[in-house]
Amino acid sequence: MKIEPVLFLLLTVMSASCTDFGFSDKVTVGPFSASFNMSNKENLTINTREPLTHDEFNEYGFKIMTGPSKRELIDVVIDDYNNSTDVSETSLMALITDRVASQSYKATWGRVNIGSIPGMGAKIRSPGKSSYIAAYSPDGLNDTGRTIVFIQSFAAQDVTDSFLRDLQIMRVS
Repeated sequence: MKIEPVLFLLLTVMSASCTDFGFSDKVTVGPFSASFNMSNKENLTINTREPLTHDEFNEYGFKIMTGPSKRELIDVVIDDYNNSTDVSETSLMALITDRVASQSYKATWGRVNIGSIPGMGAKIRSPGKSSYIAAYSPDGLNDTGRTIVFIQSFAAQDVTDSFLRDLQIMRVS
């Protein structure tokens, strides 16, 4: 028996079965490119939003919607600061808190890796709609960076973990 035909058959079966396990895509928002994989098999669509200009930063983002009703699954917001800003754990926690301040909630905090980059995350339990929110700086160095990314997920924990593990945000221009 020759190894090559068996290896070819094995690789073909493995690559075919991998496509059944998820969804991967790349999206460009403003000067950033985001790539990710998800372990969700539902009908997914990506909606980009128009950039918003704030005094200290520009905001870009996209939402991943699912199912026939297009319910929100994951929301990604990229804040691109004009100057270097504090991206320490304490600052990221404060920014996450500011994002959910308008609702009644309980948060469980923890460190998280987005891709291979450390960040902060919190499970947010609120009446009606609980979620997971994380923040990190893809260009942060020594607690300083120009970019902060927020990810809010309403998906199951395994889908959220898959998304966070594979998310890559890069400045392209």
